[in-house]
Amino acid sequence: MAAGPEKILLLIADRGFRSFPLFLFNPRNQPQQAPEVIAHPKSTLWFHIHIPKTAGSTLRQILSRNFGNAYFSAVSLMEHHKLSLKNTEEIIEKHYRWLRCYSDHRLSLDLPFDSEKLNVRALAFVRNPVDQVVSQYNFQSGQNRRKTDVAEMTLAEFVEKKFNKPGRASRGLQLQRLRGQINGSSMTDIKRLLDEEKLFLFPLEEFDLAMACLEKRFSSEFHSTEYLHANRSVKKDVPDADIRSRIRELVEPDFELHDIAT
Repeated sequence: MAAGPEKILLLIADRGFRSFPLFLFNPRNQPQQAPEVIAHPKSTLWFHIHIPKTAGSTLRQILSRNFGNAYFSAVSLMEHHKLSLKNTEEIIEKHYRWLRCYSDHRLSLDLPFDSEKLNVRALAFVRNPVDQVVSQYNFQSGQNRRKTDVAEMTLAEFVEKKFNKPGRASRGLQLQRLRGQINGSSMTDIKRLLDEEKLFLFPLEEFDLAMACLEKRFSSEFHSTEYLHANRSVKKDVPDADIRSRIRELVEPDFELHDIAT
């Protein structure tokens, strides 16, 4: 009677041949079952696309408190130089082991959503376009330490200078801030990212509700969303009907974006 596999293995072990590969001693040439591989879910990295004057400073306080040492906030004097897809891929490559939330004015939707290392999600707030432009003016005109010429302008002059020059308007739009360097990106692309839950876009006017939604949907990451307002601009000028109409004319695409977020 032929010895079974168990007896052969015992004989081999008894004679000291412990380094022999076990599959060589299967007398019936039975296929060996591969060990089960358990797939662990990828960690998530949140990219906060910080569009100016959309409560970004307040949100950064919340992100810092919730993500702790896994959070990083960047500040640059070159905020109009957007980070490219290659830049964000490099951030992931170098910091994927610890980074779980990154906030930057220079971010856009030009992100590696197909990353093999991390599950990438984008978070952004947009604001009523007229209010956002007026808030930009109030903030910049109050920055005397930066010695900008905005302090000497009226709101109407600021609007014309910032938004009524060839090639300048698109850089000031919230939509352009969100799109970044993506060629041909449209509202359809933004809606697709929203449907795929790769982008979480909220209106600033519903900030409290947005925080409640994030805490409910991602409770392990957003577990404490209380906040104090930060970096609020002092109101310097209140736009009349003519200025509001002019702003609306110059930043029309932002109204569609705001409607999508709402």
